[in-house]
Amino acid sequence: MKMLTARTRLFSLLGLLVFLGSTVDAQITPLGDSFTNTADPATNHGAGALLDVGATEITYIEFNLESIPATARVSQATLKLYVNAVSTAGSFNVDYVDGAWAENKIDAGNAPPAGAAIASDVSITAADKNQYILINVTPAVQAWLTGSETNNGIALVANGSFSASFDSKENTATSHPAELDIAYAGGEGTITGVTTAAGSGLAGGGTSGTLNLSLTSACLANLTLQWNGSSWVCATGTVTSVADGTGLTASPSPITGTGTLSINAAVVPQLGAANTFTGNQTVNGNLSATGVVTGSSFQIGSNLFAFGSSGSENAFLGFAGNTTTTAIGNTASGNQALYSNTTGQFNTAGGAAALKNNTTGYYNTATGSAALLSNTTGYDNTATGQGALYSNTVGYNNTASGYTALDLNVAGASNTANGYGALFYNVGGSAGYGSFNTAVGWEALYMNGDTSGTGSFASSNVAVGSQALYNNTTGSANAATGGDALYSNTTGFENTATGVEALNSNTTGYSNTAVGYAALDNTTTGSDLTCIGYNCSVSGDGLSNATAIGAHARVGASNSLVLGGTGQYAVKVGIGTTTPSNVLTVAQGAGHPVSDSWETYSSRRWKTNIQPIRNALAKVEKLRGVSYDLKETGKHEIGVIAEEVGAVVPELVSYEANGKDARSVDYARLTALLIEAAKERQREIQRQRSLLRTQAASLRTQAASIRDLRSELRETRQSLQKVEAQMSSTQPAVVAEKVLWVAGRK
Repeated sequence: MKMLTARTRLFSLLGLLVFLGSTVDAQITPLGDSFTNTADPATNHGAGALLDVGATEITYIEFNLESIPATARVSQATLKLYVNAVSTAGSFNVDYVDGAWAENKIDAGNAPPAGAAIASDVSITAADKNQYILINVTPAVQAWLTGSETNNGIALVANGSFSASFDSKENTATSHPAELDIAYAGGEGTITGVTTAAGSGLAGGGTSGTLNLSLTSACLANLTLQWNGSSWVCATGTVTSVADGTGLTASPSPITGTGTLSINAAVVPQLGAANTFTGNQTVNGNLSATGVVTGSSFQIGSNLFAFGSSGSENAFLGFAGNTTTTAIGNTASGNQALYSNTTGQFNTAGGAAALKNNTTGYYNTATGSAALLSNTTGYDNTATGQGALYSNTVGYNNTASGYTALDLNVAGASNTANGYGALFYNVGGSAGYGSFNTAVGWEALYMNGDTSGTGSFASSNVAVGSQALYNNTTGSANAATGGDALYSNTTGFENTATGVEALNSNTTGYSNTAVGYAALDNTTTGSDLTCIGYNCSVSGDGLSNATAIGAHARVGASNSLVLGGTGQYAVKVGIGTTTPSNVLTVAQGAGHPVSDSWETYSSRRWKTNIQPIRNALAKVEKLRGVSYDLKETGKHEIGVIAEEVGAVVPELVSYEANGKDARSVDYARLTALLIEAAKERQREIQRQRSLLRTQAASLRTQAASIRDLRSELRETRQSLQKVEAQMSSTQPAVVAEKVLWVAGRK
């Protein structure tokens, strides 16, 4: 019993050892902290979790000292910093700051300069990581309080290659902000004396030196001090027995002499043992556990915070879920997530109001505030981002990732939207419209959404790129890849655009293909157009079945194909060669092109200094036609030798880049030489014919003369015959003489 009395007396007092002149500590956390980085001079780091100090970084910290009494004398001021990381060991200085600054505005471009040093060469090693370091800054705090220095805070400035990071006041991971520990000396906070008033139950005290306090010894031996309602007095009376009480067990009971008084473990919980509580329990303060906390549900205030069971495979956290659900396999985290679910199964909702209105929809995944908020029976949907698939109710197989992606979709199915506002206006319906679309990029297919309820409109579109197919409303089967590709398309269908701004202006055109930056960006209603190349285009709107291939290529007529551009953008086309030398080059051995005809521009409108070819026949006579076998293929052919032709008519021969080796002959232009040669030959023939005609006329004249002579000869013969007859009969001598005379005349 005496032991019990002594314990009661001891627990009635708090033992004190008071030293006159002892100090009282104060801790001050930063008013503001940030760092600057000359490598990123325009960025403010005031909201960051770390304070970096390095070759390009300076940390600024400011403390509000108004909590220090005006009469206080500071004997010690210690800066306490928590080292978060050490990239390069070394040292830094703690300096004054020569100018005012604000945590949310300071950057390397506007930061005030560091002033004189407060503490120099503060050493940091790798071993200091995750530790506090202490720095004496007493002179600075005293100077700030006296006003000899303006309190603009301190600057942490690296020496050499030193690089490290300290926790800022915004660091919630470790909650180790910088701290200024203040120790006062004399005056403020000093105990000047301890008195022991009557009725205090204490003895001792004084006004100087080391003071001793003890319980009063005024009571008789074995008596206790007891509180009578106004003061401590020596107890009167004697305890005769101690019986069982609430939470206590006496053995024996009652104890009238020697016995044991112990705690009733069935009533009072034991710290070192497992306890079972019945009824509601209230904890005022924090509750910590190192083991497992088990329960079927948990509330915060009067609201159900977490519940679920492994049997139903449901888990709801953060005021989420519906306590009356009969579904299985659902997981929800966030206020009112899956709030209305009744029988929908295997849904996952993360974020406030995610899948809030879902009732029977299943296999849905919603991550983000209000994602799939309106869904009721839709299934197999995935929404990631605030407001993604917000309006979806019955649509299924949709995937939306990004703020307000597929935001207004109600019944569209099998859509994929990735990016802020992608497929934002898509509504969809049971007839298949507004479905099977894919949009990737900021506001891609933003306006897509036919609500007519008939046909498969606004479906099967693919848009990849910022605002690709932005204005599409009912167009289907379009594919746009690149920022602003098919941007203006509204009802056009079966278009393919690849490249930034490709088919940018198309509205109702269909079956067009554009590949390249700004390809076909100027057509609005054209159809069946193909354009491949940077900035290739059409010369007019409304064309059809027209193709332009090549950078800056431009086609201006329907049912046409253009290769390359014009002017400075003109190209050379090669078949079977990678280095065409002419507008059209067919590689040697690549085969023979076949055509009904081949025309060459030849109007005098494009020619000057027109002259006939001189001595064409002589030049042709110097040429020779030959037969030969090709070295590469062995094929037997006929033709001319380019080197021989070049020696006679160099205009018909093209040469290699060295200007010496002959390469080809323009057989078509050889015709002009043959024409003039033929004309020369024809003139020669005409001249010969004329000469022949003259000779023939002369021959005819000679023939007539010969005929006349022959006639005269016949007459002469006849005359001679007569004379001969006469002479032979009567006068042969006279006749002979006459004959001789006649003959002499002839």
